[in-house]
Amino acid sequence: MMAPLALPEPVAEALGRMLDPARTGQGAGQGAMIERYRNRREPGAAGLVSDAERRAYLRHRFPATFAAVSAALATMPPALAAGIADAVDLGAGTGASAAAAAVRLPGLTAMTIIDSDRAALALAEPLVAAANPDLAVTTRTADAAAGLARVHSGGADLVMASYLLNELPGDRADTVTDAMWHSARRAVLIVEPGSRVGFAALIRARQRLIDLGARLLAPCPHVRACPMGEPGQGDDWCHFPLGYDDPFEDQQGRSTEKISFVLAILPSDETDADGIASPADNRIVKAPMRRTGHVVLDLCTRSGTLERRTVTRRQGKDYKAARAADWGDAWPDTQAGDLSGGPSDTEGDPS
Repeated sequence: MMAPLALPEPVAEALGRMLDPARTGQGAGQGAMIERYRNRREPGAAGLVSDAERRAYLRHRFPATFAAVSAALATMPPALAAGIADAVDLGAGTGASAAAAAVRLPGLTAMTIIDSDRAALALAEPLVAAANPDLAVTTRTADAAAGLARVHSGGADLVMASYLLNELPGDRADTVTDAMWHSARRAVLIVEPGSRVGFAALIRARQRLIDLGARLLAPCPHVRACPMGEPGQGDDWCHFPLGYDDPFEDQQGRSTEKISFVLAILPSDETDADGIASPADNRIVKAPMRRTGHVVLDLCTRSGTLERRTVTRRQGKDYKAARAADWGDAWPDTQAGDLSGGPSDTEGDPS
């Protein structure tokens, strides 16, 4: 989706100061916490239940979550990103998503972070401040399912939640999604793990936002039924891998996080006037297959279908663009690509 991400130096330094050096590797609470966040096969709470798990989260999940939300925010059109003055992070945990917004949104002046875990919010506040020292940060202790409007009745330009809805039963997740929409003045961002469970929560929220009148900006190029969420898709579901640099990783190299997300905006004249209400023509939904003399792209299209297109060397600059394209990138209809059948034998990673 974008170049490998790393924590900004001030955030990495603040995070490092919070972590006992002895806990930057395999530490108490790490195994159970990672199992719940990455490897769950069923929806349900994965909250942090002890100080050891909060520290383990900071070490192993904060960099990944920061990268995930940064990548999702990077799909926001510049005109919209510049116009976001205040934001709410629901289920903020230790503040990774809020820190990403503090870095990625140039016009952001105020951030409210909401979570039921007071101890996690105490860790979050200095990390968000490190991301943007000029940002006014407010913390609120509240259960997400109890209702966003009750604790932030004034609303915000952007309301976001990451790695939250998959932890809630469906009816409670619906309540949170509705509250997010009704509290947003301009945009809603939801990020979930790029797993079956995460995607199931994401696609449910996506449809709910559409039913409420949302326009989708990313990654979806349409508001029709998700073609990767239909029966018969087998091991396919919409998710995107991204690389990130972990400042605490002993081995040199990049880590990988897989995410599913949706960025939605309110259907207002203002957004239309800004020219930001048009999603991508198509989205690359699997790893491009680069072959000698041609590239095969699997696309989700504006018409709401999955299509496979082949771009050959004879197509010049479009072939060069296809060679450089990555999973998750937009692919405009103005660029070349011959329709070449369905995506059933794609060699992209389905996991």
